[in-house]
Amino acid sequence: MKANGWNKNQAMTALTLGLSDQALTVLEALGEEVTYEQILEALEARYGEAHLEHVFRAQLKDRVQRINENL
Repeated sequence: MKANGWNKNQAMTALTLGLSDQALTVLEALGEEVTYEQILEALEARYGEAHLEHVFRAQLKDRVQRINENL
């Protein structure tokens, strides 16, 4: 959005045109009157990694540096 100099309406148009398959069904479930922020929140909830934080913390806790790995 920033790189292209788009406003929120332009960014929303580009985003909705770029969605396909299951991501498009997320958009369709939101209904017709939806904001750019609502689309981002819905996509983040569905595809984001925030819900995996506990998994990542457990993996980090058990992580051991391998012989050939740099710090």
